[in-house]
Amino acid sequence: MLPVFSLLIVVVFSIIIIRVASVALELTGLSADIAGFQALSAFTGAGFTTKESETIINNPTRRKIVQALILIGNIGFTTSLTSLLLAFMDKDTESAFMNLGLILFGAFFLWMVVKSRLIYALMKRIIRTLLKQLSFNMQIHDYHEILGFGRGFVISKIFVDDDAWLEGKALKDLKLDREGTLILNIEKRDGKKSIFMGAPNGKTVIEVNDVLTCYGRPEAIKDLAERNKGYEGDKKHATECEKLKEVELQEVDSDKELTV
Repeated sequence: MLPVFSLLIVVVFSIIIIRVASVALELTGLSADIAGFQALSAFTGAGFTTKESETIINNPTRRKIVQALILIGNIGFTTSLTSLLLAFMDKDTESAFMNLGLILFGAFFLWMVVKSRLIYALMKRIIRTLLKQLSFNMQIHDYHEILGFGRGFVISKIFVDDDAWLEGKALKDLKLDREGTLILNIEKRDGKKSIFMGAPNGKTVIEVNDVLTCYGRPEAIKDLAERNKGYEGDKKHATECEKLKEVELQEVDSDKELTV
């Protein structure tokens, strides 16, 4: 019975460690999905090679987190394997089935806990608070909060084809800020080569096959990606600009009411 409980305790600690590392990676600027995937990969030693892995290796804070995960993961795997073997070694049939039942029940219970959104949100809040208090020398930034992702803003990519409204225009002429959208960077592709332009200036011309990283509300970015050249595209741009003006005026009026 003791080896079974030891195994379940190791699994619980493993889940907590992966969740802590996932939140820590997320606070360094990774998205929640990528942070969770990379934390699980490092802990289990899966060793997936992706572009996200390169961003972790090139960042000293993320590299420390992943190194700790790999070390703890190896220790946890050895301990789990030992406990699992002891749970069935030199046991009669009845005891072996009882231990198997306890392991399956414990695994199912832990799975339900892990899948609970309420528990996940609570754990995430606690972990964030602790990390911010304990990480004296770590360069941790909560980009999710800084960029307002919880307030309806997103970062998304747009691929420019030859019929796109954006194609052939300079950024200063597009006036995308009037629609509430910003171009954070542009990846220009020339055959097999690619040129990365961070914070492009207004003179930068958008060309076919460019990949734009945009910041704004999802519906605005989606509309921009689907907008075609011509009169209808220009008309849609003017309409979206007017919509944003109305929204801003409403927000100003509501702020005035609150202050009064």
